[in-house]
Parts: sequence; structure tokens; C-alpha cells
Amino acid sequence: LTAAAKVQSFILLEKKQNKTYSIEEKRELVDSCLKKSTREVERELAKRNPDIQEIETVKPVGRDRFQISFSISEETEQKMTKLKGLLAHSNPTMTTAELFEKLIELGLEKFDPVKKAQRATNRKRRVASRAPVNGEEGENKVVNDSADKDVASCLSDSQFHAHETKSQNRRFQPTSRSRYIPASERHKVWSRNRSGGCEFVSDHGERCSSQQALQVDHVNGFALGGSHGAENLRVVCAKHNRFVWKNLSRAHA
Repeated sequence: LTAAAKVQSFILLEKKQNKTYSIEEKRELVDSCLKKSTREVERELAKRNPDIQEIETVKPVGRDRFQISFSISEETEQKMTKLKGLLAHSNPTMTTAELFEKLIELGLEKFDPVKKAQRATNRKRRVASRAPVNGEEGENKVVNDSADKDVASCLSDSQFHAHETKSQNRRFQPTSRSRYIPASERHKVWSRNRSGGCEFVSDHGERCSSQQALQVDHVNGFALGGSHGAENLRVVCAKHNRFVWKNLSRAHA
């Protein structure tokens, strides 16, 4: 029955790709799968259309459960087995679904900009909690002053003057305007977004809220003098970022 179901699913998927089977072709396909194991039937179908196995399907199987079906290479299957073995100390009977869930959590922890912003905020709090107490700053200043005196003793008057001038120029020289948005401002934007997705609002007042390819964008464009402050930044999806940019280009054409 399992093999028959796989043959039926194969024919339906082929139909979605605009490839129909006649009665004779269906009989020939069934005959080729007779007296074969489920794995042998899968190989027979994959041999007839290798691309059919790459189609990913997601369907609900309960109130809060979904069934995901996709194919992986033999190399990926070996890596998956190895990873299960590495995690066997904490979960010796780990299923593929449990492994998939764990990898999703690790991926979100690493790539979700909202979680990155939370980690940055926590780091700042830890650093603030370890701030130097009274007297430590003065001690550091004494050390720095003595270091400056050591430099002065090794240089002639003209060299020391040039050294001081170069240091002052480096200290007070205005930096050129960069397109790089400081990480601290990005973190503020993502924290404010709270995983709400794209913040673009249409003329009808409908918010996009897409979670696909999110980017930090300037409300008042950088080329028009917009700042990198969080108040001038928002989260938009890639499509609406391009949409806004095209409309802005037309308006200034």
C-alpha cells in the first residue's frame, strides 16, 4: 500500500508539472514497481524524473502540526546522522523532527536581528555592572600621563611637537560621512520592531508585515541627508525597499 501511494503521488506531482500519463503508461509504471520494496520503488520513480523528488511540500496534519516532505542528498543524510550522534549525550533517541527543531532554534538565535539586539543590550548591561569604581579612573589617568612623559623623553622638541600635532589632528579631524549604520542604532531599530516584520504601510493604511529578506532602511534617504539615527530608520522587506527607492528616484528625476 505504501508503494502504491508513492506511485499515485508521483503521477499527481507529474501532472502538476503538465506531464500526463495515459492508461498504458500508468500500467507500465505500476508493473515496474511490482514486487519491489518501498526504497526500490522510490529509486525507480527518482530514475524516471530526478527533479520530482526535489519538490518540497508542506501540509497540515493536525491543529498545530505540519508535515514537511523534501529530499536530501546522501552526503547530507550522513551529516545528519553524524550530528545526531554528537547530540546523543543529551538526547540518545533524537528523531529527525527533534533535530530539525533544534537547528531552527540555533539558526534563529544566530541570525534573528531582534535576538542580536537583545544580546547587545545584555552585553552593555554587563559592562555597565563592571564599571570602574571611584579611584580606578584616576589611576588609569596617572598611567596614561606617565606613558606620555616616556614618549616625550625619547623625542626631541621638534619631534615631540610634531607628535602632539599629529595626535591632535587625528583626534579632532572630522570623519567623512559613511553609509555604514552603527550597530547600536540597528539594534535599537530591531528591538523596536519586535519581530513585527516589514513596516511599510500602503496608501490604504495596510502594513506589509512580511518576514522575507528584511532590511534596515532610511525613512529620509541617506543620499538626501538622512541620518543613521534610529528615529530615521525602519525595517522593510527587500521588495518594498526597492519599491520605495524607485518611487523616490522618479520623484527626483
